[in-house]
Amino acid sequence: MTNIDNCPNCKNSFEFSRNDIHIKLTITHEGKTYRVYHYKKVCPNCGELLLMKIGMPSDNNGKWLVSTK
Repeated sequence: MTNIDNCPNCKNSFEFSRNDIHIKLTITHEGKTYRVYHYKKVCPNCGELLLMKIGMPSDNNGKWLVSTK
């Protein structure tokens, strides 16, 4: 399944899918089990490395961030 999102750097849209999952793990926090996925994708428009962490409840859950490395 392919998803479309916008790059936080150049604001252009790009596609990503399960093929872009970099790390997948399961953790337990306060008795609840969460699957955590880390996506890693290079924006095809501006070339910036983008990272997204989803799974655990957080302020940045499901938002792309520009890598600082």
